[in-house]
Amino acid sequence: MFVKRPNNQKKLGRPFKKVSGDTKTQIIETALDLFAAHGYAGTSVRQIARAVGISESGIYAHFEGKRHIYDTLFAETGPPVVMDKLISGELATFKNEPQKFLRELGEQVIGAWDEPRARQFMSVFMREGAIGTAEGSSSLASVVEQVQKSFGEFFRHWMDEGLVRNDFSPEHLVWEMISPLANVRFLYLHAQANEEERQTGLALAKRHIDYFITCVLTPHKANLPKKIDSGKNKKPKS
Repeated sequence: MFVKRPNNQKKLGRPFKKVSGDTKTQIIETALDLFAAHGYAGTSVRQIARAVGISESGIYAHFEGKRHIYDTLFAETGPPVVMDKLISGELATFKNEPQKFLRELGEQVIGAWDEPRARQFMSVFMREGAIGTAEGSSSLASVVEQVQKSFGEFFRHWMDEGLVRNDFSPEHLVWEMISPLANVRFLYLHAQANEEERQTGLALAKRHIDYFITCVLTPHKANLPKKIDSGKNKKPKS
């Protein structure tokens, strides 16, 4: 049974401030700040609403709850970024040029993970121990599987065209490219990293992308230098 508040009774608490711009974006950014300051468990929907300056029902008009906000941050700044880049169509021009495709994809993914909001979310993600929970591990594993499947189709096409090596599965090659980039992110692209650490991470990511491309392309496509014969295996002249 609900009791109506009398018309002359003022609502307790401070009045909600006027919210301008994209309310959904403000909710996400405010929630991220609160997750970073108080932890996921220590942040309530009420706190998020008050910080944004809207009612709790205003939050539920955009999200099912706190977990939905967190999942949205995960989708926008976490591993799903790789999927976004693959399906965006931005790389279609390089579909038959694996060297350019891989370099461009790698640079775009690292660029997205280097954004301030993405670095802040990575700190929250690591602090919350999301990988160590059944729910977090399941979500991450599901995204990795999707990336391997979708990205693997590009490698399969390049294998059929003789553009990349075919002695490993497409899914394994995806793993070999993305996993080191993810490690760079965990170690260097988070909110606590200083500028020197951040630049170290970006340099490592670039070197990995170059190295991976050199390893995965077939020799006649990679423009590799010929191996110098040291003469140790030469047969003596008779």
